[in-house]
Amino acid sequence: MTPTPGMVVWLVLDAFGMLLLASGGYWLFYDKALLIEGWPGGTFGAIVCVVLGFGLMLQAVAKLLAASANHTAPPS
Repeated sequence: MTPTPGMVVWLVLDAFGMLLLASGGYWLFYDKALLIEGWPGGTFGAIVCVVLGFGLMLQAVAKLLAASANHTAPPS
């Protein structure tokens, strides 16, 4: 199955959600930045990153599953 352009957009958003979740979680566990120095700037920012990252991942996976269910296979 080849991905449609809409599926590629959701895959990119899913990856971005993973980065947000990882950055926030890393800050909460180790109290230092994962990728960008000084971001997230504190515990509140890290919690926001975790919540937004998880929400974005959840929405992207739901849209990807719906798109793949609606995607018909090409005739053999």
